[in-house]
Amino acid sequence: MFSNIKKCLSGLDKRIVESMSSGCDSRQFYLLEELVGDFLPQDYKNMYLEFNGNSRQPGDLSLLNFAYGMCFYSIKECMEDLTSQMSVAAPVYPLKHASEEINKACTFDSSRIPLAHDYGSSFICVDLSPSKVGEIGQVIFVYYEYSISFFIAASLTAMLEDFIEDLTAGKYSLDEYALSENEFWLKPDSSISLKNWIDPNNRWRKKYPDFCELAPYL
Repeated sequence: MFSNIKKCLSGLDKRIVESMSSGCDSRQFYLLEELVGDFLPQDYKNMYLEFNGNSRQPGDLSLLNFAYGMCFYSIKECMEDLTSQMSVAAPVYPLKHASEEINKACTFDSSRIPLAHDYGSSFICVDLSPSKVGEIGQVIFVYYEYSISFFIAASLTAMLEDFIEDLTAGKYSLDEYALSENEFWLKPDSSISLKNWIDPNNRWRKKYPDFCELAPYL
């Protein structure tokens, strides 16, 4: 799968692929599993063996991102962020609004593995404790600032397949300003952007019309 992703990204600029990190040390999976208290989905492990997130070397100030224009955690960063989240009160707060696949009992806990972020209050997580109609290992979007969450895909594999499909369909471009600074920042089309879900033409607005009533308050 990652060969297809890299091929699609090379179509935008081969330097994107050249700047991507290599895979992680598989021994880190045991440390993360100990932290979350559960086994990691196999497709999560498969991805990180190929791509250890948008991690940067010390002193490297370049900006990198990936699917949905979000910055993906390295395994080390994931464990650091998860530990930080568990040390504050925020994880116990219930979600105000969530699609039916998601357990609304809390916003974050050890069963929601942070996968990506937007340098702000939005996260993509791998969910190991879904609702009764959800699936273990599903991928969800969490908008912490407004306490909402919705289902993205049934698995990380499914999300990456969607990423390939959207890349092939021309729904990603390179941010022109970032490119002028020699940065390779993927810009998702507004129709698929996770944070743009209140837009009438957005994929997620169409998928979750019940959230439309929130739009005037966001």
